[in-house]
Amino acid sequence: MDKLIYKDVLFNELECLSISNSFIEVIITKKCGPFILSFKEFEKENILYNCSELKLNTPENKTYTLYGGHRLWLAPETFEITYSSDEIPLEITKGLTQTLIAQSRKKQPFIKSIKIELSKTEVLIQHGILNNTINELACACWTITMLKAGGLAKIPMKNNYADKDRLQASKQINLWGYTDLSSGNIVFEKNEISVYANLSDDHLKIGTPDSTGKLSYLLKDQLFVKGFDANYDSSFDRNSKCEIYCCKDYLELEAISQKYILQSGESAIFSEKWQLL
Repeated sequence: MDKLIYKDVLFNELECLSISNSFIEVIITKKCGPFILSFKEFEKENILYNCSELKLNTPENKTYTLYGGHRLWLAPETFEITYSSDEIPLEITKGLTQTLIAQSRKKQPFIKSIKIELSKTEVLIQHGILNNTINELACACWTITMLKAGGLAKIPMKNNYADKDRLQASKQINLWGYTDLSSGNIVFEKNEISVYANLSDDHLKIGTPDSTGKLSYLLKDQLFVKGFDANYDSSFDRNSKCEIYCCKDYLELEAISQKYILQSGESAIFSEKWQLL
């Protein structure tokens, strides 16, 4: 395994850290997040979507700021836990083969962390959530990867049956109310869902609990694959384990972990493997 190379960089007007080996480079934020803003092979384009600032309005006249790239949220989606501010200091631990980026524990109710390990053209990402309150927390890790529009996303589905006679329903698809099935952007194939990221207006979202643990996105000559262990019972978003959100500017590949009941000081971990093929 290559020794990691670290370099301080300014990316999209944010102070960031470049982490690379002989094959790929990952760029992470240093002052907010943690967010992964870039993932690419050398001599190729960053496949992740970036924006200078995208403000999401929350109650009490507060906002949550998106910078694009990859982020860790908490499910279920509520203003109290999902949109808790990520504009806080980070602590970065640089190792020979791994990098740990964690939020400071000062006055934060939920501490997020990301551990990154590079191996040739693969990245192993370990997401962590720690309950820093005195109360019990019911949540799941919700990992969201924003990608540039113009490509094709796929959700492979398990080819299983509910009973030996194949008489009962065995696959479930979840749709959000703003999704227009007549747009032609969603195509249902034998054992997978395809989403074409070429919306001119509006947005859509689709998910399923019957995931194989793999999501992919083909953009030009790059195939991005996001994999995770889907061998668990899901709970939030009508039991969805993976979801795709799409608007005219970007597409999101989303994974939702099992439900955790975290007591004060307890933590949960959810891992993904990224590949560029």
